[in-house]
Amino acid sequence: MNPTQHRAQCGTRAGYLRHHSNKELACDPCLAAANKFHTAYLIRQGTQRSCRISVSTLRLLLDDPTAGRDALAAELGDLVVSAISGTAPSTP
Repeated sequence: MNPTQHRAQCGTRAGYLRHHSNKELACDPCLAAANKFHTAYLIRQGTQRSCRISVSTLRLLLDDPTAGRDALAAELGDLVVSAISGTAPSTP
């Protein structure tokens, strides 16, 4: 594998795929984006049965669902949260 080159796409699934097609090691932001995409995919397929979240996020989710969803999106990524809830991901 070639050393990682950083690009404007880094931190996205497209960036991860670019690293892969160029036979490079993916950078950490691209790996994180690819993992979130894959987790969301498994949730939508019904094969992902569990997901780890922090106790503080769970507590917030139970006490205040709106603020809890925001905390969950910050922890897991909006793509994963939208897959869990069955809604379309929000766009910035």
